[in-house]
Amino acid sequence: MNENTEPEDADPDRQHIAERARFVVTLGVLRAALEEQPSEASIRACGRRWIGAATQATDEVIRERRKKNKEAGQ
Repeated sequence: MNENTEPEDADPDRQHIAERARFVVTLGVLRAALEEQPSEASIRACGRRWIGAATQATDEVIRERRKKNKEAGQ
C-alpha cells in the first residue's frame, strides 16, 4: 500500500479515477478560497499563495522520495 492507501498494483483505471477525484476536489477547494476574496488583488495574492504552497509541497515530496530511494539503495 502507498501513502494514499491504494494498493501498489491497483488497477490503472481505478488509480486514474482516484487521482482525478482528488484533483477535482482540490481544485474546488482552491476555487472556493479564491471566490471568497474581496478584490482582484486579493484573488491574485491568494492564488500566488496556493502556487507557493503547491511548489513547496512538491519539493518536499521529491526530497522525501530521494531520501527514501537513497536509503533503500544502501
